[in-house]
Amino acid sequence: MVPANEVLSIVKAVEAKYPQITDDRIRMAVTFCAFGNRNIWFNSKRGRISAARFFHGAFLASVFKGTALNVVKITNEIDQQTQIKSRP
Repeated sequence: MVPANEVLSIVKAVEAKYPQITDDRIRMAVTFCAFGNRNIWFNSKRGRISAARFFHGAFLASVFKGTALNVVKITNEIDQQTQIKSRP
């Protein structure tokens, strides 16, 4: 478990590395990639959450904004399939 300020510092480092990215949707995707292979968790109002999952969900929410698609359900389904396919 890491403090929220550590997660924020990683986000700021990504933003500093890619200042040309101004589209928040792309920024969320890049940030997800930055956290994707790390096992970083932080506390939220609903309990602990993986930083990669948080930014993955934020990216999908920004892409599907204004649609009738259920982002939480889609994210959960992607996570389940990823777990199934990554088993030895």
